[in-house]
Amino acid sequence: MEEEIAATGPSYYIDLDGAEQGRSMVAIVAARKCYEHRSVADSTGDSKPEEHVKEIAGHCADTADYLLPDTTLKEAIFRVLLAGGNKETTAEEVSQGLEARWAMSSYPRNISPDVVGKLLANSDNYGIVEVEEPEPPAEIAPTAVEAAD
Repeated sequence: MEEEIAATGPSYYIDLDGAEQGRSMVAIVAARKCYEHRSVADSTGDSKPEEHVKEIAGHCADTADYLLPDTTLKEAIFRVLLAGGNKETTAEEVSQGLEARWAMSSYPRNISPDVVGKLLANSDNYGIVEVEEPEPPAEIAPTAVEAAD
């Protein structure tokens, strides 16, 4: 039953605007690029965080040192979201991504959807936010004619 809840639970993404934290998301995301793509000439001042996410998802995420087994769990979750192109992702999907990367890790830890979900919900410092559910359509108030019937 818990797995069903996790699979249908909320989705999360990284708020690349960074307005809430007052931090430069360009710098935060660019710092996660691989060594090869993090050159001295690379200026983050005139770039957009989405450009760096594309680089990470297209190349950096596949490098051997992108997500090492001793990476802190919050950092690992952030990197999984970046590696997925910052698409809306559930705790279950993040958990599966970590399991796939860390299957043979000598650093065992709890990466269950429940634990990952709690960390996702409390990762404001990484700019991770929950996808807002759409508001249900408002009921139309009956007109005076309908009310009289």
